[in-house]
Amino acid sequence: MHYYSLDTDCNKKTVIYIFVLSLLLNTPVNCLFNKLYNFIKQYFDFLSGTFSEFNLLGISINQISVFGIFGIIYFLYSHWFWKIKIFQKLHKIPNLNGTWEGCLNSTYKNTTINMKMEIKQTCDKISFKSIFENSNSYSKMASIHINENEGVVIQFAYHNNTKEFKLKAKEYIGYNKLVYKDDTLCGPYFTNRENGTQGIIILKRNQSAQKEQVQVQPNSLSV
Repeated sequence: MHYYSLDTDCNKKTVIYIFVLSLLLNTPVNCLFNKLYNFIKQYFDFLSGTFSEFNLLGISINQISVFGIFGIIYFLYSHWFWKIKIFQKLHKIPNLNGTWEGCLNSTYKNTTINMKMEIKQTCDKISFKSIFENSNSYSKMASIHINENEGVVIQFAYHNNTKEFKLKAKEYIGYNKLVYKDDTLCGPYFTNRENGTQGIIILKRNQSAQKEQVQVQPNSLSV
């Protein structure tokens, strides 16, 4: 997974909010942590020696720093909490996690190709893996534009390794611009493959993917 950029500062604000929350939780968390520490020392004598060894090494295990609390909260938020509806209404970052199925209509040999895309995402990292019959492609960088007039726009560059033996170039790079709406990703792509190819991608999340056909007009495509 790699970081992706946003056209909002919601992630910066999230870092500030979590840090303030960590400051507020520092005293009660350490109070609770000390009680747990004393309870373990009292009822589990065999651990006292281990605790003493940690203290001799300068490692305090009866308290946790503000940055430690921040790290725990941020990890939980970035992997799970950000997906909760109440948070999504605030930051408006779409949750794209899942398997997407559909088709790619390409100017390459004027073909329609079935494809699958696996997306893994946290609040600040993402990866796109596109799966075709003869090749897979992997995203290298991405951006999500929440405030575009056409809706939420996802853009990413990718690298593809093809298994087609007849092709001279076994690797190529490309770029996708997909609009996210109603659990559908749709938009143009282009590559540097054999003097350049382009087309339209249509994907639906999960097994509800519909293999829609699109007539591609190469001169009308824009990225």
